[in-house]
Amino acid sequence: MNIVMGGFVYGINGIRIQLPIIKSPSLEMVWNHFESVSGHVGCISMRFDNEDERPDLTLYTDGDNYLLTLLETEQESEVRTFWSEGKRGEVINIHGEPYPAGMVFQDPEIARNALAEFCETGDVSKDVLR
Repeated sequence: MNIVMGGFVYGINGIRIQLPIIKSPSLEMVWNHFESVSGHVGCISMRFDNEDERPDLTLYTDGDNYLLTLLETEQESEVRTFWSEGKRGEVINIHGEPYPAGMVFQDPEIARNALAEFCETGDVSKDVLR
């Protein structure tokens, strides 16, 4: 299982900074990318080296807010995401786009654990991403 990781972060002056693309990242490399985007506006993407394989995991960050999506493709595409029942009716903007507040979380450990699990197994538990 060869995973490719990349991403970007917006600097203080609003300039988009591309993070290095890394093939078969170690957990230390994943944490380095995470630290680069955490608390800022940014994104980390992890996918299999073969583009025909799925799933693809994407973490969007916007300040202290996190949004995780996992694109699966079997016969049809399915997107799994974090969901918290307690935030019905609220909306939070991530990268200028509105998302239901139940999809957005502020606990960085949820994001770190999902990135680590994907790096190690190529998937994220359905208890975390539904």
